[in-house]
Amino acid sequence: MLSSLKSTILSGWNLNRWFRLGLGIIILFQYFQQKDIFIAMIAVTLLLQAIFNVACCGSGNCAVNDNKNSTKSVEDTTYEEIK
Repeated sequence: MLSSLKSTILSGWNLNRWFRLGLGIIILFQYFQQKDIFIAMIAVTLLLQAIFNVACCGSGNCAVNDNKNSTKSVEDTTYEEIK
């Protein structure tokens, strides 16, 4: 479990993760200037999303797929006209 967590944190850094990390750090500095708890919650949310590579939902359904070599077969679809 610990090795998979380490693998998640250290691998798969793409532009979206770097953007969330940078934005989270900038917003965290804003919290220290303004002392507003709402700003801190936004910063922590963005930082955790960047570190653990999850998107908006935490159930894993929105995680970024790093498998670039996956090929999905597309089947021919037939349609029947209904009157």
